[in-house]
Amino acid sequence: GGRLPTTWPAALADAPVTRTRPDGGRLGYDEGLHLGHRGWLRHHRTPAYWFGHGLGYTTWLYEELTVPPVTR
Repeated sequence: GGRLPTTWPAALADAPVTRTRPDGGRLGYDEGLHLGHRGWLRHHRTPAYWFGHGLGYTTWLYEELTVPPVTR
């Protein structure tokens, strides 16, 4: 088990940030607050796998679930 430590795009063009090589020894972060998942949300793109996707390290068991009736 385990979960992804990063987000994976379906295609490179989907990635909200493609500048990953320094220019003159510097790499600018022009995204401001739109780093990580915020960049995906800002550009309205859906990755192939989100950060944290995958199986956990434990087993889940749901018992005695109840659903309230829907009133319209």
